[in-house]
Amino acid sequence: MFNASKDAIFVHDAESGNIVEANKTVEEMFGYTREELLHQTVQKISSGEPPYSLEEARQWIQKAFQGGTQSFEWLSRRKSGELFWVEVLLSTTRIGGEGRVLAVLRDITDRKHAEEEKEKLQSQLVQSQKMESIGRLAGGVAHDFNNMLCVILGYTELIAARLPAHDPLLRDLQAIEKAASHSRDVTAQLLAFSRKQLIAPRSINLNDSISSAKETLAPLIGEDVELQFYPGAALWNIMFDTAQIEQVLVNLAVNARDALPSGGNLIIKTANIELDEACCREQGGLLPGDYVLLEVSDNGIGMDTETLTYIFEPFFTTKGVGEGTGLGLATVHGIIEQNGGFIHVSSEPGAGTTFKVYIPKGVDPEEVPARPDEAPLVFGTGTVLLVEDDALVSGMTAEMLKAIGYTVLIANNSADAISLCEKNHSPIDLLLTDVVMPEMNGKELRDRIKIIRPEIKVLFMSGYTSNVILNLGIPEEGVHFIQKPFSLHAFSRKIGEILGTP
Repeated sequence: MFNASKDAIFVHDAESGNIVEANKTVEEMFGYTREELLHQTVQKISSGEPPYSLEEARQWIQKAFQGGTQSFEWLSRRKSGELFWVEVLLSTTRIGGEGRVLAVLRDITDRKHAEEEKEKLQSQLVQSQKMESIGRLAGGVAHDFNNMLCVILGYTELIAARLPAHDPLLRDLQAIEKAASHSRDVTAQLLAFSRKQLIAPRSINLNDSISSAKETLAPLIGEDVELQFYPGAALWNIMFDTAQIEQVLVNLAVNARDALPSGGNLIIKTANIELDEACCREQGGLLPGDYVLLEVSDNGIGMDTETLTYIFEPFFTTKGVGEGTGLGLATVHGIIEQNGGFIHVSSEPGAGTTFKVYIPKGVDPEEVPARPDEAPLVFGTGTVLLVEDDALVSGMTAEMLKAIGYTVLIANNSADAISLCEKNHSPIDLLLTDVVMPEMNGKELRDRIKIIRPEIKVLFMSGYTSNVILNLGIPEEGVHFIQKPFSLHAFSRKIGEILGTP
């Protein structure tokens, strides 16, 4: 029975804990012969690191001898050095009048790996849900804040347009505009984190983007930090918004700079990489396929495990008050996910940090026309029906419309807008409506008003990005949209484009 058992069985001396007998399964499981194990300590077959050391093993043996059966899991080591998990059942007996402890071992390595994989997946799911919740909150905050910025920037621009060129108030207005524009940049980062930033992906080569960005990065990281770039050969193209890839590079570079207070190395590498299913399971969060790898590393102070847990959350920062917004890495995380990629980070205190960004392989490059310089205001005529539930935004937008020549009908909600269309028999050229409103959203309002006035043109506006249009089931083709906050110039050009104003 002893040698026929499928479980490994050891017999230990109760006082010393040494092995005095072992069955055939022990030899198969551990790779040692019986003779090699006799009179040896448990140290020979254990991982050796607490809580799986000789001292802990002796404590378990004493507990069994003094208090009865003991059951626990143990990290063991084969003769080859391979570590594996066993389930141990200890019981006491007397053989030849001497106290002995029987140890019955069963290999549970597969079960432990399955449990670890389950815990890993559960942790990834919890983290994903947490980031999604934070993203929704960030997007909502950005939307509401953009509404207020729309009012501030709009009235600032309107007042500035009415003042003489040398009026001293212009300097104050410029300061207001600068502060509001900075706040707009913060909301843009929030929208990037929540994956709601307005983007225009195009086929680009990451090596070219990094080479172009080096001049921008150099003054940001300072003279004490050496930037080293190792471009991958024959690098695939990626589909990415050029402004967003610069955001990613800048934020990762600034993070590295802050980790190098006494100077050091910032290393950027690129490579083509094919991820198979096994690699994706090991990394977690990845999908098999062809990717372009962007690796950004530094030899700075590094981060501990707790810090790594929170680095992609908005407003988390290890810097002092006033030294950072805590949005840099959150922005990177949002941008990469918005573009179908993944980001992984590894770091240890004193050993530097490495970010690995996996971006899906794109298509061949294409020619994209450059954006024209900002043109003068586009004036027009006609009537605009403005539907906005926020009174401040509504008032400012109406002033903008009047400033560029339009007659304005104002409705504070969808019901008022429908009533105006039914009762007012004069032509209405454009419906300008917020997308997210109580009772009836912008799409539903457009559909109702199109029944009454099929010829009317429509311009949607929102503090969210154009993705909000898609979320309402409106195809982007042929749909006009402008994101708040908008400048008077951009607003006038957009309306002129829709109404055909020369």
